[in-house]
Amino acid sequence: CIINKCAFKNCTMLGEIKMPSNTYSIEDSTFEGCISLKKIVIHYRKVCIMKCAFKNCTNLFDINDNCFDIIEEQAFFGCSSLKKLDSMYNLRSISDSAFENCTSLKEVLLHDNLVEIGKCAFKNCSKINSILFNKKITEIKESVFEECKSLKDLKCNTKLDKIGKCAFKNCSSISKIIIN
Repeated sequence: CIINKCAFKNCTMLGEIKMPSNTYSIEDSTFEGCISLKKIVIHYRKVCIMKCAFKNCTNLFDINDNCFDIIEEQAFFGCSSLKKLDSMYNLRSISDSAFENCTSLKEVLLHDNLVEIGKCAFKNCSKINSILFNKKITEIKESVFEECKSLKDLKCNTKLDKIGKCAFKNCSSISKIIIN
């Protein structure tokens, strides 16, 4: 099942979504601006979340993130109530600004299938306090964690080839960096 572009855009009273088990793609801006949306339940194991799919769903706090395969640009941009991303086992790619301005996001676990994190992916996620990079991440791109003011610990279990400009700009709480 594909849920097409803008299908439910700005449906401001929509509060919960339970996707059919055959959903494999949520297209551009499908639920953008659904400001009452609080919970998403997806049963399929490899779902592509396209550009701006849930952008500015400001009350979204509960997603079963173990089903994501690819998260495209600004997919969850401005989801200011989202608190954790801890079960993204199938996720291979996080694109530019995917979680930018998710100001309540505190817990992020980046699992072993993840190979790419785009520019500004977690920019201004001011409550994130620690990050553990997996073995497949070889580049920390531009402004990925810029303005993450609560970020204290950074641990990379990988061979980093590059840390991009402003990657940790204004991360004023960083006290420990471990790169293996």
